[in-house]
Amino acid sequence: MKSRARRTIVNRKVVTLIEKYKEQIIVLIIMLILAFFQVFRCIEYPGLYYDAVNPDYMAVQLLYPQVENPLWIVPHTGLPLLGQLYHGTFTAWVQALVIGLTGNASLWTIRTVNMAYIVGICWFCYRVGKWANIQKGILYSGIAVIILSPQVYAMIRTQYYIKLPGTFFLLAAIYTLMKMRKNDLNKGKLLILSGVFCGLAAYTYFIFLFYIPAIIVFCAIESISRKEKTKNVVIYLVGVLGGGTLYIVGFFDLFLTYTTLNDEIKKCIIYAFTVGVIAIVGGCCFVCIKNYHKDKVIRRVCIFVALIAGIGIFIVGVNLSYILKVILPQVQTLHVLGETIPFHARIQQFFVLWEGVMSNRFLEQMILGKNTSILPQTYNIVFLLLILLFLIVIRKEKGNHSILIGIKFCFLLLSSYYVFSLPFISRMGGQHFTPNYFIMMLIIILELGYLYSQKGNWAQRLAGPCIAVILVVSMINSNLLDTNIKIVGGVDKYSSEINQLSKEALEENKMGEKVVYVFPEWGLYCGFNYLTMNQIPVLLEVDKQSLKNYLIEGYTIKLCTWEEQKILEYQKVLKDIGIDNARIRNRKVFFEVTWSQSHSL
Repeated sequence: MKSRARRTIVNRKVVTLIEKYKEQIIVLIIMLILAFFQVFRCIEYPGLYYDAVNPDYMAVQLLYPQVENPLWIVPHTGLPLLGQLYHGTFTAWVQALVIGLTGNASLWTIRTVNMAYIVGICWFCYRVGKWANIQKGILYSGIAVIILSPQVYAMIRTQYYIKLPGTFFLLAAIYTLMKMRKNDLNKGKLLILSGVFCGLAAYTYFIFLFYIPAIIVFCAIESISRKEKTKNVVIYLVGVLGGGTLYIVGFFDLFLTYTTLNDEIKKCIIYAFTVGVIAIVGGCCFVCIKNYHKDKVIRRVCIFVALIAGIGIFIVGVNLSYILKVILPQVQTLHVLGETIPFHARIQQFFVLWEGVMSNRFLEQMILGKNTSILPQTYNIVFLLLILLFLIVIRKEKGNHSILIGIKFCFLLLSSYYVFSLPFISRMGGQHFTPNYFIMMLIIILELGYLYSQKGNWAQRLAGPCIAVILVVSMINSNLLDTNIKIVGGVDKYSSEINQLSKEALEENKMGEKVVYVFPEWGLYCGFNYLTMNQIPVLLEVDKQSLKNYLIEGYTIKLCTWEEQKILEYQKVLKDIGIDNARIRNRKVFFEVTWSQSHSL
């Protein structure tokens, strides 16, 4: 009887929870259905080019280290936390988790995970819309526009994917910060949580730092008193520090690798440092959450954080010459600030990149070599139209409307990105504007919701047609992109021939054939290494001694080059060690040159 009563209570609780979150569950299911539709209708195309899987290819080397292949990340002692100076390895760790669970690295794993980030982004767009009381039809249609857009279709298949986790964390930070406005009881918790999300976004890629000034301004504007403004900003920055802890650890690890200490000692130091930093920052976050309304406690936390920061600055200052010796060569090779161009050219470049992402022009040219979209400027035109209508209608608005707060915040974010990206703009590309696409789509949803809220107004009648137009155009262009990719399989360095090369290499390996692949040029290695699960040895330069050793061990050598004229150059080098009479195969966009033991000495 007791067990039956318990089951009844549990069943009632489950039913209550389902009823409470019914709408959210339905929305999430619909998002997942649309997302899987976008992934699976053309999962094998285009080819998995280098940047479309960097640094995710690192995951297969972590899980399957049997073959020692090159790994292009920042030097580390025991924690590979930095892919490069400007981004972490978050996507690689997620891939390692998924590959470890599924036991397979494939186009399915890379693109499904990328789409999962999109679902997360759309989920927080939906939560922001719910917070702002957007009409359901407008909100649901807006989310469908994002998922079914040709931009999303292409982002999960190209290097644009690396900005998706950061965009997910940024949207989470936006929603959490907005929610804080209506939740006095959990202000400290929500501030810290939003800051942590923002710090994690910055860890995934440095461009998300450009949004932090806008968030700080928003924290100050939305606070009641001067004391609360200061407190909220400080608490938020403590949260950002918490989220960016992995960045701090990664750089410390980088400097540690250049010391003359024993490797085991280095590992002990980095592990102790990691635990210590997480404990300190985590403790500060916990104290801020629990004592948000106790100003004296918060002040003490600030003093403590300032003291720790001061010690850190002192240590950096003492070792500045050593740090610069390590950092400067890497910064110079990256050309962080790009070319020196006039200020007006920087402004122009910003809007060129903006337009290229919003129209999907950059992504289409990358994987198709041409543009196939109809009415590519639809998003920009609708955006400008809605701004105009919004400015006309808002003059009559009275009170503190939630939608207006959301729109104001999103515009602050875009403005902040605009200002702080200008110094780097000549070095930036379209992929760096990925988060702005989603923020702009969120603005469109909020503005349409605002227009629809004008009961009995002419503006309300325009909301429906606007969302219908962009939804229809998005679906048409997404279908055009899908069909054209199926026809051509991707072009140039995004050719599906890269996927086929990996498939053949795995089949050779299963049959017991010993083959070493040589990729002396940019583009092929990372995708190949990921799809072959690090089971095939690879050389990244035509090293005579290494190739001779492989030949002696009975390996076949396959060298891939993008340009036919370079084949003679490589043949001349290899003749020096007796490798001659190669077989040359034209693989549409690159050439495969094969030498085996029978063709050598």
